[in-house]
Amino acid sequence: MFHHTIKKNHVYKLDALITSHDDFDHSGALSTLVEKFDVKKIAKLEKSFPINVGGIIISNYNNFGNFYSDENSKSLVLGFNILNLDFVITGDAPIEIEKEIMKNYANIPCDVLKVGHHGSNTSTSDEFVKYLSPKEAVISVGKNNKYRHPHDSVLKTLQNNNVLIKRTDVLGTITYSNYKFL
Repeated sequence: MFHHTIKKNHVYKLDALITSHDDFDHSGALSTLVEKFDVKKIAKLEKSFPINVGGIIISNYNNFGNFYSDENSKSLVLGFNILNLDFVITGDAPIEIEKEIMKNYANIPCDVLKVGHHGSNTSTSDEFVKYLSPKEAVISVGKNNKYRHPHDSVLKTLQNNNVLIKRTDVLGTITYSNYKFL
């Protein structure tokens, strides 16, 4: 069904298709998307990065997942700049990975944080939010989900750090775009 939404927006080719890790909710549509679209590049492994997609350099900050056994620890943690905004997308990376990233990277620019693990309390620690210092946070979460995401503690962490919260269960699809009028 997701591919219908993309085609409705007149998109028929994908320069890159990136999945953060192999959990179904992050990669389940991969085969359908490859079947329905002209896909130039597929990136789902940490060794695929950095990649250049139309002049946008996408970096992966999680080079530590192979030291952990659970699938969420293998989540790519991606950073890129577009529209003069620095984005960090954390997949389902847990707090242990956030700690590894903070230990190994002096600074990661971040204006917009895609909150980890749909707002679960296993991600998006107070220390990580302070470290990244985002202006906005996007929480990708379904309405009335059985996990009751986002967790109150994550919302409180973001609020206490003066981060504007945007949630897909409240706002629907969240889009960042740049329109030029000539």
